[in-house]
Amino acid sequence: MKQFLSHYRFRLLLNSVLLLLLVLAIPSPPIALELGSLLLMVLAGLNTVRSHSRLFYLLCGMGAISLAMAFVPEHWHLHPLFKRGVPQIGFILLLVISLFHRVTQERPVTRELLYGLCALYLNFVLSFALTYNLIEHLRPHSFQTANGPLDMASFVYFSMVTLTTIGYGDIVPVQPLARLLAGSEAIMGVLFMALAVARGLSLMNEDKPD
Repeated sequence: MKQFLSHYRFRLLLNSVLLLLLVLAIPSPPIALELGSLLLMVLAGLNTVRSHSRLFYLLCGMGAISLAMAFVPEHWHLHPLFKRGVPQIGFILLLVISLFHRVTQERPVTRELLYGLCALYLNFVLSFALTYNLIEHLRPHSFQTANGPLDMASFVYFSMVTLTTIGYGDIVPVQPLARLLAGSEAIMGVLFMALAVARGLSLMNEDKPD
């Protein structure tokens, strides 16, 4: 089992991030489904980090806090900074740092490492979606839309179309910080494509016989 988790660590992380994005893309998802998908992602994320490192312990702490905040009942009216806020964003950013180091520095470039590259891309989507949602809660009407109130599902969609630079324009950031983040996400999406192509070419070159 340990060998399986180690060998397929990035594939497992990719699947867990996909599952969490799918759940968050559902308007008002069942709490059990959201908690289960978040738990899977935390465990998969920890599985990608070398144990007993400082980053591992930081991820453990932020992951535990994220899960604890998700368990808080709605009628407690938890501040948005904590409910789908700072702990979750902090955990994902730490995971992004770890993944970025692995996919840009490690040799050889394996196919499993390219799954890590895909997981990194989707973590960008998730981190920006959570940040947009937090901004909207702290500063209402930071985003304009003709489709009614915005929720987490709306921001998952907005983050996807922004990172991929599609930008349909049905959700528009109007608050300065929201506009800055949306522009930054679009730039990151373009730069990421260059990184993905470079790593893919490295894999092809390393697979060629001498």
